[in-house]
Amino acid sequence: MKSGMKDLTTGSVGKNILRFAMPMLLGNLFQQLYTFVDQIIVGRYLGKEALAAVGASFPVIFILIALIIGITTGGSIVISQFFGAKNYTKIKRTIDTIFIVMITQRLRVYRCRLYQRPNWKAS
Repeated sequence: MKSGMKDLTTGSVGKNILRFAMPMLLGNLFQQLYTFVDQIIVGRYLGKEALAAVGASFPVIFILIALIIGITTGGSIVISQFFGAKNYTKIKRTIDTIFIVMITQRLRVYRCRLYQRPNWKAS
């Protein structure tokens, strides 16, 4: 086995699940903290219209996050199958493919954002 991989099929099940889930839990915690602080700052300094805009953007952000979770979950299934077969070359190729897909999708979203015009009023 390569040195960068942790075999979750050995050892304590609870400890392995906690070790595996901790980065995701911390990421969700920081995302909620960011949203909370963002709403405080926007609500206090920019007003209720700007706060409503922050709230209205949540469904768009949620769709993007759900898409990312779906792609990575599907990729993790393939990676798990290759890991079980001890085919480490295909694991690396699958991870590289997932990164390429994610970067490509990010560039597409960025390109779409470049063609949008901001609808801000000068104050």
